[in-house]
Amino acid sequence: MIAARSKALKRLQKNKDIHESVFLQNLMAYCSKDANSCVEKAAKICLVGLRKIEVDSKGRMLLSELRNAIIQDLKSGLTPFFVLATRRKKFSRQENVSLQTRMDIERKLDIEGHWKLFADVICSD
Repeated sequence: MIAARSKALKRLQKNKDIHESVFLQNLMAYCSKDANSCVEKAAKICLVGLRKIEVDSKGRMLLSELRNAIIQDLKSGLTPFFVLATRRKKFSRQENVSLQTRMDIERKLDIEGHWKLFADVICSD
């Protein structure tokens, strides 16, 4: 998240006379409701906003909700800069679990804009 924040701030800071901290309040990160609490702590450390997105029965973010949240945030003047896709922690090994990849998320969101989507997949067995 820190690396993504740094890239986003460099993109936003066109005038070097304005300190990058001015833009922090506009940065928004996204994760699933099932994400580990360390994601919330990382957002607090990075001084950025965080939206938690509902998940389906397989622990995947509901991409329609993610898309709507991003569009709403863009309209509100916020800058989406980071998406973390995770899976639920407590699946049995027999269950068929679908993981969301960066390509899945980017393809299904299809949001016009100048921001770059940073997405990682975190797996824990």
